[in-house]
Amino acid sequence: KAGLSSRTVRYAHNVLSSAFKQAIKWRMLIRNPCDVCELPRLEKTEMKYFSSEEVSKFLEKAKSDKYFLIFLLALETGMRPEEYLAVQWKDIDLENGDLSVRRALIWNRKGGGFRFEEPKTSKSRRSIPLSNSIVSALKIHRRNHLAEKMRLGQDYANLDLVFSTELGTPIS
Repeated sequence: KAGLSSRTVRYAHNVLSSAFKQAIKWRMLIRNPCDVCELPRLEKTEMKYFSSEEVSKFLEKAKSDKYFLIFLLALETGMRPEEYLAVQWKDIDLENGDLSVRRALIWNRKGGGFRFEEPKTSKSRRSIPLSNSIVSALKIHRRNHLAEKMRLGQDYANLDLVFSTELGTPIS
């Protein structure tokens, strides 16, 4: 009734139910009040995606953007942002046109900074074939990336990230 999603309500129910189960173990309650709750049905929302026409329009407009290659890779592979921002050069086989998803970039909301973690699910660890156009663009990007790294020397954070800030740190 308060406008919360069914997922949020179910999550709160699970937390409360666990707490009440512990209270029963400690003999503070006789039964779990969550057992009689009627939970809202989970709403299955259809995933939204660009049509091929919208992709073409978007890429045409984004051509001059410094993040164009990120957009292109995201659209071609369907990777999550935390996955493509965590890709390191060792994850890409430019000879065979393959990209391996091995980690996710997670930003610490409270303390700041970032960390690398396992991808979201076990199936998220995967190998993705890349088109020839992406491979060609990545080769050019790699040359530019190495030149920038050489120019900055020790000021460059050597995290081996494919997509990074000018100083080699993760893009937020």
